[in-house]
Amino acid sequence: TIETGSKSAGAGGFTTICPMPNTRPTPDNVETLEKIIAEAKRVNLCNILPYASVSKGEKGEELVNFEELKKAGAIAFSDDGMPVVNSKMMREAMIEADKLGTFVASHCEEKSVSRGAINAGKIAEKLGVEGVLPEAEEIMAAREIVISETNQVRGHICHISTKTSKDMIRDVKKKRSKNYV
Repeated sequence: TIETGSKSAGAGGFTTICPMPNTRPTPDNVETLEKIIAEAKRVNLCNILPYASVSKGEKGEELVNFEELKKAGAIAFSDDGMPVVNSKMMREAMIEADKLGTFVASHCEEKSVSRGAINAGKIAEKLGVEGVLPEAEEIMAAREIVISETNQVRGHICHISTKTSKDMIRDVKKKRSKNYV
């Protein structure tokens, strides 16, 4: 809950948190976002700057109204926990968020190659568990970088875990004067 999350944040020394929208109900509309903000103010244990989702219900089928949600208090946008699979939709989302002075935080996971419970490698093999291939992250990270670069818009790639993703992000940041990713 907002209260228990705020208590945990405070106990850990955090004064501001930015909760992701992978909740039920999903903050994909002004009414839900305003309820989250009102509850955060009622609890009043730390500053809460919420993300809104990129797509309605985080289903990747229809974009939210970015302008309304930004005006209502969304700090940024993400379908955290779920990738925005449709590249055209992600492009539109990144452009719209950038116009509003914010960004889309991408959960980079190409679902067609992300079967598994943990990262592929020695530990997965030792445990006899199917591992998630590194390409699952890297394919989507590359896509977000291309969208960002081509359209000169900001983006954020969440929780990277591979050297290739790190190197791609580092390399694109080095080559330009304004950082978008």
